[in-house]
Amino acid sequence: MSPSTVNKIASSPVFDIRSDETKGFAKAPIEDELAGLQAVYNEKTLPNVLLYDAKGLQLFEKITYTNDYYLTGLEMDLLGEHADEMAEWIKDGAALVELGAGALRKTAILLDAIERQGKRITFYALDLDHSELTRTLAELEGRYRHITLCGLWGTYDDGRAWLASTNEEQRVLLWLGSSIGNLSRQEAKDFLHSFGRALRPGIDKFIVAMDSKYNAVSSMTRAYNDSEGVTASFALNLLDAFNAKVGFKALPPSSFCYSPFFNQAQGRNEAYLRARHGVRFEVNGIAVEVRDEELIRFAYSHKYDNAERDLLWRAAEANVEQEWLHSPQSGRARYSISLLSFRD
Repeated sequence: MSPSTVNKIASSPVFDIRSDETKGFAKAPIEDELAGLQAVYNEKTLPNVLLYDAKGLQLFEKITYTNDYYLTGLEMDLLGEHADEMAEWIKDGAALVELGAGALRKTAILLDAIERQGKRITFYALDLDHSELTRTLAELEGRYRHITLCGLWGTYDDGRAWLASTNEEQRVLLWLGSSIGNLSRQEAKDFLHSFGRALRPGIDKFIVAMDSKYNAVSSMTRAYNDSEGVTASFALNLLDAFNAKVGFKALPPSSFCYSPFFNQAQGRNEAYLRARHGVRFEVNGIAVEVRDEELIRFAYSHKYDNAERDLLWRAAEANVEQEWLHSPQSGRARYSISLLSFRD
């Protein structure tokens, strides 16, 4: 491993694995975002990466503590009940890499199980926001005798490229929070397949958490529009990130409201910002007009039933080594954590 930069918070190193492209993202031309805003009425988009600046990550962590966001509770139930079984799959000397780590309170349940088994592993938390990465790693300082804590500062793509440089006995990827739902079903297949190509058949593993279509629609609706209004603040923070990139208040947050919609036919929550009134601005000679009541989409959260989950694994050329299911008695589990390996 030859990181270009190492930053220390307490004793946990943070390795800068960002590509030149990633490093230039904040200063990159705004044309891609503007192209999404030039689409026809109600087809406008903004990229969800704008959600995850330092403030956005803190707001999202707050969402996970709300009573309405049931996903965290279901996932923690599964980890609490089965973390020792999951840890059995992780070998002594392994590298455990969490994709989009964010807050580490759920991850700590699995790390605690590995610690109880006395395995010496290295845990790498991958995240794009350096300040949040160092903050969350610092919260685990001094907790483990056998586990070395490290950070990887970069994107998913940077993490996949970094994997090729590692030579640990085993590499285990961890993707919690049903983050896979943020991708379209085709994107999810492509994502898994691309990481699968970086993993060694029969040795390396990929642990993926996934929300289910079998939760009550009312629960899924509240999860993305909590009664405390935290999700709305998280959504509107995207506009602050966009405005910071443009350099002025092109899309004032006060001119928009958060307007989510649960699409039962597609099995997904769709997150929109609705214009309270018309907004016009111009950047680099590119004019943008958002009309009164027009929607700007910025995120999806897909849910999967049993058949769709199995189809996804097959399409990604993944083998299911073991699955842990929440409330599986009816055959309609509310949440799943799957341990995958990939074919040669």
